[in-house]
Amino acid sequence: MYDPPFELYVGDYAFAYSHEFPNELLALFTEQDRRPPSQLEARETEILEFTKRDPLNPIGDEANKDKPEAEQADHFDSDVIEADPSEPVTEAVGPEDAIAEEVDPEDLDAEESHLESAYEVSVSVMRERLEILGFSNALWEEELQDYVKTKIEHGIRQVEHQGEGTPERRRAERRLRILQRSSLQRWMKKLLVLLDRSLNQNYSAEDTLMHAMYDKHAPHEPIFTRELIHLRGALEVLRDDETVSLDFSTAVYEDTVSANEPLTETARYRLLRPVREFDPVLVLTEGRTDAKIISESFKRMKPEIAHLFSCMDHETFKAEGGHSALVSLARSLAAARISNRIIFLFDNDTAGHEGYGRFQKVRFPKHYRGLILPYLSTAEAYPTIGPTGEAPANVNGCACGIELYCGPKALTKDDGKPCLGTR
Repeated sequence: MYDPPFELYVGDYAFAYSHEFPNELLALFTEQDRRPPSQLEARETEILEFTKRDPLNPIGDEANKDKPEAEQADHFDSDVIEADPSEPVTEAVGPEDAIAEEVDPEDLDAEESHLESAYEVSVSVMRERLEILGFSNALWEEELQDYVKTKIEHGIRQVEHQGEGTPERRRAERRLRILQRSSLQRWMKKLLVLLDRSLNQNYSAEDTLMHAMYDKHAPHEPIFTRELIHLRGALEVLRDDETVSLDFSTAVYEDTVSANEPLTETARYRLLRPVREFDPVLVLTEGRTDAKIISESFKRMKPEIAHLFSCMDHETFKAEGGHSALVSLARSLAAARISNRIIFLFDNDTAGHEGYGRFQKVRFPKHYRGLILPYLSTAEAYPTIGPTGEAPANVNGCACGIELYCGPKALTKDDGKPCLGTR
């Protein structure tokens, strides 16, 4: 048996060994599933028990354990030597002291971290988690049924190849009846045993079903399309109070991972990262006009990357607009742990800068980015109207909405005069 860094057990059966980071399997656990620190206590108990044994007769305690207390021999009495009163009294060194000198506390700490490197939950909990993820009974039953069907068809051909009435034919017929009458749960149970033996390099098949599934040239014959579908089926043949454990002690021992590293969170990040990379970047704006103009601008100006961005649909779902609503939306999405990459785009006006300032005060996730429409050089002397009449003014930061970024043609009236802003 080899010693891989990651080992998954269902009940007492080895289910999966891996030298690589098993993302899908680790993602089934949480950091609260770490096995409790009981190994050091067990080690200390083992040392204490060892100290109670007679070093000259280590099996004596075993011989005495079933006898009444009065009949148990005291192995030290026969070797007692009376002390000479004239000799100075010295402190005796017993087996306990010898053991204490041999065991380094640092070694115990190292062993503790090595032995405790595992996640563990009950079968019932793991079964419920897989159900929520969509791995139902129907999935593994359907795939295993297809596999069983091929084995039965093979058994029928074996019967047909034997001569009528021969011992070989009768044996083949008996094997075929077993294949046909065995439930899917029995097939799964035998498959679990066979997998355990194959992973531990103890290749053996003891009955008809295991012989039907075992192939020495391909001991890990694929039956299920997903490992998690296989796991779901394996859990169905175990008791609820049995455990599912993923031991990564070897990975810690080899310094591949830290004993305290949150492997379950790392696994989820690795699984989701490819999806996030190819998901469109969401661009959320203050209003529907902003969203419509930005969306159409991408299609016309950068069609080669337009599919990598998606703007908020204000119209269909009657989404609330404005800088305050945008900040509130950012808070809500962060609270819901939405993992998409999102740009929150504020107008380059007074209200937009206020909203952006509020956004900056919140510690949002790194994949949430707040932006303001850029500084516009053509807005430095834009015609405006105010209390003193018409006059050019720099409207950056006070009145630059999305319309000012659409170019002079969009800002010119039918009479050729520019649309006036306010100051």
